Amino acid sequence: MKQLQLKQWIQTALDDYDEHKGWLRRAEPENRIANIIAHFMNRQTGDSLIMLRLREILEGLPANPGEADASPDQIWPLIDCLYNTPEWVLSPDSLTARIFLELKRTLDAELGDHTTQAIDILRRARILDEENITLILQYPQYAESITRVFRDWVRALIAEGTLAMPQLPALTYGARHALRNAGVRELITDVPTERTLTIDQVLELTYAASYALQDAGVRTLITAGTLTMEQVLALTHVACLALQNPEVRAFITAGTLTIPQVLALTGAANFALKDPGVRALITDVPTERTLTMEQVLALTYAASNALRNAGVSELITAGTLTMPQVLELTNAASHALQDPEVRALITDVPTERTLTIDQVLELTDAASYALQDAGVRTLITEGTLTMDQVLALTYAASFALRDPDTQQMIRDGRITIAEILAPVYHHEHGVAAVARDINPGQSTHTASVHRAVSESAIRLATRYGSMIEAPGLENTIKRLRAQVLSLPDDESGKNRVAKRCIERITEVDYIYTDDKSGITTRQLLALIFLAISDNDQRIGSYENAMARFVQGLYEIQRGYNLNGDGEDNGKDDSPICTGGTFNKLIATLVGVHPDFEIRYITRETAALKLPKVVQEEAMLYLSQLANPQTIKDLLAFTKLIAEIKKDGVTVIYDKIKPKITKRMFEEFKSLYREGKADASFTGLIDAGESVNTVLDNGSPFQKQVEQSKGYYEYCRQSLRQSAGFFSPQTSSEYLSERRHDSPKAQQEHDKRFGLVLRR
Repeated sequence: MKQLQLKQWIQTALDDYDEHKGWLRRAEPENRIANIIAHFMNRQTGDSLIMLRLREILEGLPANPGEADASPDQIWPLIDCLYNTPEWVLSPDSLTARIFLELKRTLDAELGDHTTQAIDILRRARILDEENITLILQYPQYAESITRVFRDWVRALIAEGTLAMPQLPALTYGARHALRNAGVRELITDVPTERTLTIDQVLELTYAASYALQDAGVRTLITAGTLTMEQVLALTHVACLALQNPEVRAFITAGTLTIPQVLALTGAANFALKDPGVRALITDVPTERTLTMEQVLALTYAASNALRNAGVSELITAGTLTMPQVLELTNAASHALQDPEVRALITDVPTERTLTIDQVLELTDAASYALQDAGVRTLITEGTLTMDQVLALTYAASFALRDPDTQQMIRDGRITIAEILAPVYHHEHGVAAVARDINPGQSTHTASVHRAVSESAIRLATRYGSMIEAPGLENTIKRLRAQVLSLPDDESGKNRVAKRCIERITEVDYIYTDDKSGITTRQLLALIFLAISDNDQRIGSYENAMARFVQGLYEIQRGYNLNGDGEDNGKDDSPICTGGTFNKLIATLVGVHPDFEIRYITRETAALKLPKVVQEEAMLYLSQLANPQTIKDLLAFTKLIAEIKKDGVTVIYDKIKPKITKRMFEEFKSLYREGKADASFTGLIDAGESVNTVLDNGSPFQKQVEQSKGYYEYCRQSLRQSAGFFSPQTSSEYLSERRHDSPKAQQEHDKRFGLVLRR
């Protein structure tokens, strides 16, 4: 397709429209009579929206296209207009509709059957965008592949009367996959029953219901009357996964597990039932080493994860750990027990280098994370660190101890355990507990960051809050879960991790409310899904936004498995806390939507911010002096500029230091526990004196100086000087008269009188 051809088609359509449009369309916007008549006729004056769009597309094409081929980005706007325009926009039998359809037929004929069919399929699937169109136009075989995938099964369904052409646009992802399954198609009848469903019900299938219906074992439960179609249509994703498990279905058949219990399954219980080791523990009567089905159904994630660990099972078998203790496990204790190295430290009698099972059960998160670190355990076995000290660790001390550099400093004697546990802030060597107290991976915990996160959440709620009221919240959560859980497994394993995360943080028992915004994690997840699905506000493609979201889920689920470089230790999931999760969800999508904003407050960002603050305050201070009222003030200012150019900002640093201190502390005070007197903070401010402030030869003040009273008086005085002291070309009169003739003349004048020069 040529650019000229494309342009001619649009121009012909517009010419046809202009020739036949009626007087209402010809009326100017300010024609009040026409506006009144149009209002009562439910019409509008001027061009229709579609025609306005076509005029914009025409203006965007080259003025003289010649014989050059039209590129995909030039064709896309027309395809977008002709295919993505909703049908209800076109009034039947209207001039706009006629012109629109004629132009569409012209374009379809040029593109060919495969391409037009593929475009229509993408439109119905709501994925018709510039990226996909570019691929199809560049690689026509893609279009043929798309049509081939849909052609056979759609044709068969239409031929047998199961599906009608008008229903095709309504096909969801779940409906398409269900209809491809012969077993599902056999269940379709005209009248719904407990064991059948209508085509209309198929068209409304959720991903979970579709996935379940495609499983032969689930369909057997339906035909046996154990599971009703109404229950299938309301399935959660967790229940769907459980029903596809033959072992779970065996429990149902045996009467150990009821359908209502399956329908109410939590993710934790589902994971437990999938595990053969856990299933072997289930009995009718609970003991110290077994559990009932009711206990399984009530499992927390901490207990479920522990029970599925072979090492923990051995502790139960040995009698070291009882089932009641397992059922009450905290996340910290669960993570510790799943670590074989931590389990090796468990003894009956506590020592300086071991701990009892009771101590494990009381572990804090800080102590648990420390014990799972090989370097920390080495400090314990060496006798440098006692178990009592570990059990009393704060978050800051725990993180510092898990840093290899800190561990080496301890071994070298440059820092003591006491300094880590009760940090002494030594500016000369920057104790690791100070230098590393802000973990890049966990920096979303700082107060400054949290304010920005809360503000982002409020903006999202303001924009989309009405859409998640009442049933809207749960419906949106279901859509989000289905989207994440439908991700294919990838080589990196990130998608599998993301699925585990979304199942965990969307459970009803996962409760967290941001105290500043009043928004819960579930509400935030729904708002995020609406934001990344908003084609008008989203920055970039939906696929990119979803990829960013999946990455965030991965980092949430594996938070404490990742070191500062993002390297994964490969151990069982160690998720970040609920507050950190809330913050991370916002942080992940900064740049994807205008409502997302986060400000990471670290010592690194403070160091990066300092030069900018120094620059701004220096320029502000100088601008106050750049309006001299006397010749003396003018000469003093030009001298000051010359000194700054030579020696830097140190010349005026004492003057601007108080304001720099105030600004830096207001933004970064959360980093300095001793306030403005903190040695690290004072050292940072002192370092500002060495900032290389760029004055651009004083050009920011050139115009301001030239308009000052002092500059005017100086020029007058100079003009009165005798020309005899200078050559005609360098006299003050000559230079002043010619100053504005050219940039060179201006430079000669300013050089002569010692004023600020422009580049």
